[in-house]
Amino acid sequence: MTDREIKPPLFFILALSLAACDAGPNPSSGPQVRDSAGVHIVENSGPRWPDGRDWRLSAAPLLDIGAVDADPEYQLFQVAGALRLSDGRIVVANSGSSELRFFDADGTFLAASGREGGGPGEFEDLLWLERLAGDSIMAYDWRQRRVSIFDPHGRFVRSFDLHFIIQAGGFPTLVAPLGDGSLLVSLEQTFVGERRAGLRRDTTLYLHCDTQGAVLDTIGRFPGGESFSFMEGESWIGGGVPFGALAQAAVQGAGFYYGSSDSYEIGYHAADGTLQRIVRLDRANLPVTADDIERFTQQSLARARDERRRQIRQRMFARMPWPETMPAYGEFKVDEEGKLWVAEYRRPGDDQPRWQVFDRDGALLGLVGTPPRFAIHQIGPDYVLGRWRDALDVEHVLLYELVKP
Repeated sequence: MTDREIKPPLFFILALSLAACDAGPNPSSGPQVRDSAGVHIVENSGPRWPDGRDWRLSAAPLLDIGAVDADPEYQLFQVAGALRLSDGRIVVANSGSSELRFFDADGTFLAASGREGGGPGEFEDLLWLERLAGDSIMAYDWRQRRVSIFDPHGRFVRSFDLHFIIQAGGFPTLVAPLGDGSLLVSLEQTFVGERRAGLRRDTTLYLHCDTQGAVLDTIGRFPGGESFSFMEGESWIGGGVPFGALAQAAVQGAGFYYGSSDSYEIGYHAADGTLQRIVRLDRANLPVTADDIERFTQQSLARARDERRRQIRQRMFARMPWPETMPAYGEFKVDEEGKLWVAEYRRPGDDQPRWQVFDRDGALLGLVGTPPRFAIHQIGPDYVLGRWRDALDVEHVLLYELVKP
């Protein structure tokens, strides 16, 4: 690897900015917990970490993989996942080359597995990566709807597909393996029933599948994301609603968290869908302002790949009813100790990622910030691993120490 002018982000400034952030709740001695028909309800008003005891990432990364001016093995493109194995090796799902790339604990390239194609151990749209027991690796190819298993050294073991699930109508996504190795699969069902113009909210069907992908149980339907569509001539035009509600899910042990993001309420469900716990935070959703709409519109139009797409987006934004408030939160992550990390939903132009951390019982611990343009892929007991884009949009995989005072 070679030196570069653009260095990974130093992080000591972030701790100062978080202290002044108005998004965090006030300190609290702990949540109020009550029982309702066998469901534990955890009401949080503020974090439990005292001032100065918040977790934080190290000022600089411990490891940086990725460069634009190095050997091809270090040039990353469309990183879809990254894992740290028990011996310190790093596995990167480099979707742009349809490979799993293996690096040692110092970031030196070791080997690669996979290539583009439809055969065993090959990928067409590598989307997702997960570490299994014994450091086996599970990878999901969204386009082929195929799950592939590799041994700790990248040798292909077996695969199975989820094509039969598509017959239920929708787009299957592997959420994560449950604690016993079985799988939680979501099936986003958009435009179920008669299609009609306007604002609508479809459902997400969650399924419990075995280690071969066969359905063990239909867990149930949950509220999905919001969409908007309209007829123009003989064609339908539409898509997701900016600032619209977004469903989130993440596996923890033998069950899973689900939240609709309508309010700051997150449910923990057993594998059969039984609701066991509700986690709440006393916090109002951010209002959608005219400035938010203008910023989002300009950013979206600037990202359009061509003039036709730009014009379609303009017409959609002109007709669409904008939400009054933003979602209560963003994506979910569960760390290796079972704690739930909930991303704060940010206004357009807010580049500072922030995560609320809840313990296994649903008590809010506190706020953790990560560098701008850093996407978390794995949270270990003392590290955070993820993808970062530098100012030139070059992708890196960075490993930070997770400091716990």
